[in-house]
Amino acid sequence: MKLVYFDKIPNFGDTMNAELFPALLPSLPWSNAGCSDIGASHFVGIGSILDARLDHDGRTVVFGTGIRSTERLPNLKRGVWDIRFVRGPLSARAVNARFITDSAYAYALLHPPAPRERKRVSFVPHYATAMEDGPVWRSICDKLGIVYVDPRAPFHEVTETLLSSRLVISEAMHGAIFADLNRIPWIAFKARVAAREGPTNDLKWQDWTTSLDIDWAPRTLPVFWPARDLVDRLKRRVKIRLATRQLARLVKAEASLSGDRPYQSRMDELAEEVTTLQSQYGA
Repeated sequence: MKLVYFDKIPNFGDTMNAELFPALLPSLPWSNAGCSDIGASHFVGIGSILDARLDHDGRTVVFGTGIRSTERLPNLKRGVWDIRFVRGPLSARAVNARFITDSAYAYALLHPPAPRERKRVSFVPHYATAMEDGPVWRSICDKLGIVYVDPRAPFHEVTETLLSSRLVISEAMHGAIFADLNRIPWIAFKARVAAREGPTNDLKWQDWTTSLDIDWAPRTLPVFWPARDLVDRLKRRVKIRLATRQLARLVKAEASLSGDRPYQSRMDELAEEVTTLQSQYGA
């Protein structure tokens, strides 16, 4: 069974697939066969890739994946589809399936949340923001005593930083998800990725947050476009000062966290799905 996920750019949420599922589902017949192999079985977990890119003639097992939009949906008449569950109600409606929540929450089945010293405030941009505006945000975070977390960094480096945080401020959805599954308060914000993805960004977050009855109210932080002349550079300086003040206020804002009851309910459902899946596909 081939583990399929977005791996073109190193990114915390996508990398979690390789870290999580072979350990969570050790009895599945994992293979290194190429995604395009005719007749190969594909396993799709974390990510917003439930679309036409997944179409192939073999079997596709969907375990908590989400859609990106209501266009270019997968062709469910091609191949064999075993949709165990999807990420949230928006994805469920699009492909006529049940939802639990994002399958990244299954990380807590392997590593249950545990009490530990949490003193840091961490800031997690989307990888697109990290690529374009990373140095600016890192400088702002340093000035405010906030830990800047690059989502492209090695997986265990990111998890260790987040696990030692008392608050996670995240543009990256799986930064917020990892905080939530570990019962760490988080605050969502929009910056470059909102301008880049448009409605897709909202859909992904709403799909996940509604699966856990979370009211999603993201804050907005500036995007630092390239400075081409003196006027642009002056505007950029003003914007950096504004962003510093906004982020300082954000640290004191009301944070989000899923309720204990919906959280535990989803965890119980995930545990049941893990047992069923291993029983059905275990080698």
